[in-house]
Amino acid sequence: RKRAFSELLERRAAIGTAGEDGRLRSAIAVFLDRIDNIIPNNVPQPQTLAAHVHGLVELNQKFVVGDEDKATVEAIEGELIQAEHSGSSGQSNAADAVEEHDFGQEQEQEQ
Repeated sequence: RKRAFSELLERRAAIGTAGEDGRLRSAIAVFLDRIDNIIPNNVPQPQTLAAHVHGLVELNQKFVVGDEDKATVEAIEGELIQAEHSGSSGQSNAADAVEEHDFGQEQEQEQ
């Protein structure tokens, strides 16, 4: 988004004119949120944040131009994947703790 914003700032005079090319339209599209009223017949599969971010990176690949940009993207995706793996084990640990607490309360009630 930062590269797209820089592109828009540099070429703001060309927006809406004959000088507007595909790259400038792509930079504008980065900031658009598509809204539709199509309701699917099935329930969509939940998507992880890492998968959503990866899809956005693929969609806007033309704005990831330098080695620094690529390293930043890789670092963010790596952190998201690591957080999902640690989060999923944390959720199971939390569920185990709740189950153990409930079992302890049942034991107290029986006594």
